[in-house]
Amino acid sequence: LGGLTQTIAAAGCCTHRSFKKLCSIDCKPDCSSSLAQRCIVDCPPMCLEAHDYYVEQAVCNKCNADSCFSVIKCITEHADYLTESGRLQRTCNEAEFLRSERLARYWQCWRNAPKHSSHWNVISSAVHCACREGMNDLANETDCCRSLIFGGGICETTCPSEQDCSSQAAQTCIRRCQSLCHSDDPSPSPECVKSCLGHTACRAYLGCRTPQLSAIPYVCDDGRFPESSSGCCRGGSGQEPSCPKLCATQLLRRVDRPQSIPWWSRWSKGHRAVYQCVCSGCPRAVPGAIVEVKRSLEQNIWDNGQAMLIDIARREGLALGPTRQMQTLVAERNAEVLGVLNSTDPTGLGNKMSAVNKHYSSLITRAARGQIHEDSGPEDDHSAEEGQSVTQGQAVTVAVASTAALLLAIGLVAWLAIRRRRRTSSPIEPFAQTGDIVIGRSVSPSKKNSGLKAATETVPLKVQ
Repeated sequence: LGGLTQTIAAAGCCTHRSFKKLCSIDCKPDCSSSLAQRCIVDCPPMCLEAHDYYVEQAVCNKCNADSCFSVIKCITEHADYLTESGRLQRTCNEAEFLRSERLARYWQCWRNAPKHSSHWNVISSAVHCACREGMNDLANETDCCRSLIFGGGICETTCPSEQDCSSQAAQTCIRRCQSLCHSDDPSPSPECVKSCLGHTACRAYLGCRTPQLSAIPYVCDDGRFPESSSGCCRGGSGQEPSCPKLCATQLLRRVDRPQSIPWWSRWSKGHRAVYQCVCSGCPRAVPGAIVEVKRSLEQNIWDNGQAMLIDIARREGLALGPTRQMQTLVAERNAEVLGVLNSTDPTGLGNKMSAVNKHYSSLITRAARGQIHEDSGPEDDHSAEEGQSVTQGQAVTVAVASTAALLLAIGLVAWLAIRRRRRTSSPIEPFAQTGDIVIGRSVSPSKKNSGLKAATETVPLKVQ
């Protein structure tokens, strides 16, 4: 300690508020002095552990940290004496706890355990892995049961047997709580807490294994099934997790945070972030999604073509609207646009569609003016060059507007498909605090909900 004090002083940090008290420590104090004796009485040893243990406020009311910090070594030596004589319980051996192989195995179990879809799964994954790896025994062996941060109620956890978990009562609870505690809501609903996560019969089955893929009725955009641990799709190495693009509800939450109680229950040190994806209202297969997108896009192209006809007819003063010849030309234009969209070569898509629109907007304008004969193709018409020069300005205007509308339609077609079935208005929402149960934290809080302070605060997760 003396070496540390000297180092802090040499660095000129003794006036800094974070180091000032350390510089005041006497490394060879006179523990028989009146100051030391008063501090030993006024500052019981557990006052030094108040950040980690529940300590009655009245116990430490007389303790003056500023005046007693210089003789803190006397207080800790007195604590050692009380512990060795059996008059004071041992406190958590954090170093031994952290070195344990059981903790490493717990983290591996928790990272891979299913945490998709519901609040029940997130809590159950922690309790199940704690039971499987004997974390309650580890807390007992390292005297960490009473520690709020390292124990957090783990020693009072009841671990169900495989026979208990396979019973009808357990399976009924697990399946029912998947629905009652669905993560569509940012925090467990009152009904979820009342029937599943509170002091109920179902809570006894939190230590059972969480459901696997059978609870995820959708496939990813590339045709593969999502991860069973998170319910997320990953398009490739290093890509961020997500829901399928056509899902009505797409929520992404990060669940690994050391602010939980106990802190290690939802931590992933040295590994990539742990997410939960909440995806619902999704096509159940890739072919279905493709059919839906194609149908929406074809309908949009037809609407776009009709808008082009009406615009040209109005410009050219056709009181009865577009002629049959104009309708035929726009049908040809639609077929060519679809051909471009279905092409295996997606490069230059915008330029290709722009060329098709420019060509047909010119032909349709000439047809509106009677410059294309019914019995001859547009390419053979002798007045093609004249008509082209006359209508070029208008054709370019119509083509640009039509192309822009089509590109916008392509960009929004998936959104349009989702909009018909949308149940949520925000793609990312935080979990909210609920007394003693909090599951996860959002990747980034929704701006809409930024005023809801309680929804973005992290509160410990209790597993007892």
